[in-house]
Amino acid sequence: MHPAWPSPGLTLAEVLRRFAPAYVEGHVLAGFQRRALEAITACRTPALGGQRYVCPHCGHEELRFHSCGNRHCPKCQALAKERWVASQGAQALPVEYFHVVFTLPHGLNVLVPSRGLDGLLFSCAAQTLLDFAHNPRWLGAEPAITAILHTWDQQLRVHRHVHCLVSGGGLSATGEWVSAKPHFLFPVRALSRVFRGRFMAALESALAQGRLRLPSALPQAAWLAGLVRQDWVVYAKPPCGGPAQVLAYLGRYTHRTAIGDQRLLGMDDALVRFRWRDRAHANRVRVLALPGEAFVGRFLHHVLPKGFQRIRHYGLLANRFKAVNLAKARAALAAAPVAPVAVESVADFAWRVLGVDIHRCPACGVGRLCWGGLLPPVRGPPGHG
Repeated sequence: MHPAWPSPGLTLAEVLRRFAPAYVEGHVLAGFQRRALEAITACRTPALGGQRYVCPHCGHEELRFHSCGNRHCPKCQALAKERWVASQGAQALPVEYFHVVFTLPHGLNVLVPSRGLDGLLFSCAAQTLLDFAHNPRWLGAEPAITAILHTWDQQLRVHRHVHCLVSGGGLSATGEWVSAKPHFLFPVRALSRVFRGRFMAALESALAQGRLRLPSALPQAAWLAGLVRQDWVVYAKPPCGGPAQVLAYLGRYTHRTAIGDQRLLGMDDALVRFRWRDRAHANRVRVLALPGEAFVGRFLHHVLPKGFQRIRHYGLLANRFKAVNLAKARAALAAAPVAPVAVESVADFAWRVLGVDIHRCPACGVGRLCWGGLLPPVRGPPGHG
């Protein structure tokens, strides 16, 4: 890390270096979980190699080690998140947008493999929104939908929900823009019932085909009946600050992992302590101490398999016809075409967000660092150095 950047406290990489080896010895990990551990613990260390810079003014040598680029590493995704938010914001239509959240009951987490629920959640949430949007009673048009998976709560426990950014209107079959009622998209109680029904049908099909299964001790019929009796939570309201506000909020989940370095408070030989917000009590900040191996286990549950798409687009934003559909929608709204988004460099990002000039020598504060050669990877224990 650049010495002029804010000095970090405890990092996730340090916690994983300390407790992950013991956890790995006692558990069977998937390949993508092992790779995530290896990447995060090696990030910005000699294990990945780097580059050498020299200040011609004072002779100071600066070693900058490469980032791992893993999407679960809290050090690597800040710039990617900013670029995503800027890109999505540029594509946003000049209409009201709504923030809709679909949440799964905790009772579903007993299924094996529980990861298989994520795809069902995406498809059922999106299809529920499209069902309502296509219904002439509510809209009768094709909306723009961006959906993002979120699997954790503040204590790193499993809490599955999908956040959706939905346009307040859509493009009709005749190419006209149909606006939703001001400050109202769809009735949330009806959304909840339809979502529950659609998900339960998909779940029973997955169970029948063996794609998901229950622990042998649970009777399937009674368990399914209990899920049907529950009220499934669907939340929807227009954002006060427009789509930019929701995009900034969703950006916390698009390129972030379950916990960032800033929430970590300390660790000892047995425990990891971190901050969490108690939403049931006015967002009061509390401290949780978890055994180190339990912390690693909770973290790894939120590591996604390679190739799994955490961000998905539906309706007008479906990838195959996205450019054509957005052009038609902007024409129907008499809106200007999408302007190209300038790609922000690492140096510009560091200056805007941190107020740090990464090209200035941190030793003398006068010279401009010059490239001095590559540093080859140094093999050794993961993340050593």
